[in-house]
Amino acid sequence: MSMSVPPLSDIPRGDSLSSSLMLGITLYRNVPSVCNKIQAQLGYALVLVSSLVETATALAFTTLSLLTLPISREPTKKCFKWLSSSAFTIGWSFVDFFLNPFVVVAVADEKSARQLASNSCTCCVFYAEYGPPQPLISNLGVPQGAII
Repeated sequence: MSMSVPPLSDIPRGDSLSSSLMLGITLYRNVPSVCNKIQAQLGYALVLVSSLVETATALAFTTLSLLTLPISREPTKKCFKWLSSSAFTIGWSFVDFFLNPFVVVAVADEKSARQLASNSCTCCVFYAEYGPPQPLISNLGVPQGAII
């Protein structure tokens, strides 16, 4: 079973280096192979560490960019986007580190990861592998409409 990977020009990139690393690691990981998942496990741990360093750096640059506000807002906007992206990647890489062994296909790009993170149904992560969630009542064998 071979999975084709879309060209990198078609995939939206994040606003930070760590987000771009997550994209590359996850695209590699999503090609079906146990070896790819094992290597991605190490990659997710390394991205977690690098995103922590990048977030601290982005925070420093964002603070310094505030000095340019009287002249231009553009550097501050870019620094805030960088800071937001790198900070989001901390949680994203942490979650992917733990989900990696259990999920068939992981979310590769930051935009989709943000959409999934903002989704109110946290159990939907396992939807692709286990099917749609079933109501608890039907799993217990209680007739629909019964008063418990």
